[in-house]
Amino acid sequence: MSELKLLQRKVLKIGPADNVAVALMRLEAGDQVVLDGQSYKIQSRVPAKHKFALQDFNAGDRIVMYEVLVGQATTAIRRGEVLSVFNTKHQSAEFHAKSVSQTWNAPDVSRWSARTFLGYHRADGQVGTRNYWLVIPLVFCENRNIRALQEAFEKELGISPARGISLMSSASRFCQSSSLMLLGSM
Repeated sequence: MSELKLLQRKVLKIGPADNVAVALMRLEAGDQVVLDGQSYKIQSRVPAKHKFALQDFNAGDRIVMYEVLVGQATTAIRRGEVLSVFNTKHQSAEFHAKSVSQTWNAPDVSRWSARTFLGYHRADGQVGTRNYWLVIPLVFCENRNIRALQEAFEKELGISPARGISLMSSASRFCQSSSLMLLGSM
């Protein structure tokens, strides 16, 4: 898509299965926008970078963005109406362990047997390297998903703050409010 066409777009649908879209500029009640060949009449002011409904929602309906569950309608929301903390609440799908087993045949590494690397030996004789993941949600609605990720590492994978997951201590207040985590490997 050309840069000029991108600048002319007023709205953006992130994933094909999404039932909300993002306003790329402020939209006013009564504005008409076209997305994927469909016309939408905006029902209420939608600030730039905020979401609006692509369908009518009833209380309890699921809100999908990035093709994942991100929220639930708490009241009826009309097609074209802004989504806010007054008509939605956060919801995410449950975390589940993988259900498919993979097999892998180790390659012949004998020619590197005398080589070393900056790593550590595990109790079972294997070796590992330390990896750090810095997870920063770009939108507020993802904070709960980041907490779910932290819980998955702690509970499902057995990694605890004592073994590698921690909020950065020098910025702990910020981290706790924005779910910023520093993760280390086992």
